[in-house]
Amino acid sequence: MSTSKLSLFATLTHIILLVILMKYDEVLFTHDWENPVMFLIVGVVILALILAIASRKTKLGAVLMITNGIYTLICLFMLYFALSYTFKV
Repeated sequence: MSTSKLSLFATLTHIILLVILMKYDEVLFTHDWENPVMFLIVGVVILALILAIASRKTKLGAVLMITNGIYTLICLFMLYFALSYTFKV
């Protein structure tokens, strides 16, 4: 499988994980799985960005590189927000 297809798969995976996080937020919060899921999403986004950079010579790789780059910034902001305000009582 080429790196652009792997990057596309990782991009779709982190979108699905984000939808699951938003849909089942209460359940994840009840079982205290919200932060591990957020770390998993950040890890998959970074993996998708690395794979997109590796396949930047194709059109799909370039589009995925731009998309995942923007989403990485958003995801890092969400991670900062989750870690900063979750542990304050």
